[in-house]
Amino acid sequence: MSDMFTIAGLQSTFGPFWAFAVLLIFAFLPTEFWRVLGVMLGKGLNEQSEGFRLVRMISVGLVTAVVAKLVLQPSGSLANLSASARFGAFFAAVAAFYLFRRSLAAGLSTGVGLVVLFSIMER
Repeated sequence: MSDMFTIAGLQSTFGPFWAFAVLLIFAFLPTEFWRVLGVMLGKGLNEQSEGFRLVRMISVGLVTAVVAKLVLQPSGSLANLSASARFGAFFAAVAAFYLFRRSLAAGLSTGVGLVVLFSIMER
């Protein structure tokens, strides 16, 4: 077996950046292939078609479920944050999303920023 697929082999090949190489090889590249394929195949899709609307509804439902789980039943470090802080960050993120013309960046940065701020304040 090649030494390349051991941690020592990766460290000798990529030096201090071996963890980034692992992320690139095993996380980024496989998903990037499917993203490019999706863009190429999706160019001619009608956004108003029933199939596209179904996929959009399923994806919105999944994201909603993940956010609800993070707010209602958090795990890890988020579980140490009080429920009022989690709900406050959530509602502020939704408000920022709509105040900044449905800006995903504004909503995410507001929510994450408040979670970090509240976690520092609750220590």
